[in-house]
Amino acid sequence: MPNGKGAIVREKIKQLYTVERLSPQQICAQLGLSLQHVCNVITHKFEAVPPHGITKQKYEQMLANGCAICGKITTNLVVDHNHQTNQVRDILCYSCNVALGKFKESPELLTRAIRYLEWHLASSNR
Repeated sequence: MPNGKGAIVREKIKQLYTVERLSPQQICAQLGLSLQHVCNVITHKFEAVPPHGITKQKYEQMLANGCAICGKITTNLVVDHNHQTNQVRDILCYSCNVALGKFKESPELLTRAIRYLEWHLASSNR
């Protein structure tokens, strides 16, 4: 999709997601966009309608609680969701959301990263 048609692309993504109820993966396949781009539009660009089918009240409550991982309350919070099922998990700051993505949302990789950090912390104290 050409960059000059960004608003048209965003509206098409919103239509496919809210009206036709396509998953982000289906939207990617149909429009030839990256999953990150589609999810950014879905989670960041819904001013009137909270993303992923949650109620406005629930969305505002999640925003007030801040990031579910680090606790930061910022204007840069996103609704975290399972990319396979589209099920909402919680709200995260941009940094924590990206970190989960970098670890491929894998508990095993995150556990290994924690062990790595703990081992190096312990060895530096010896």
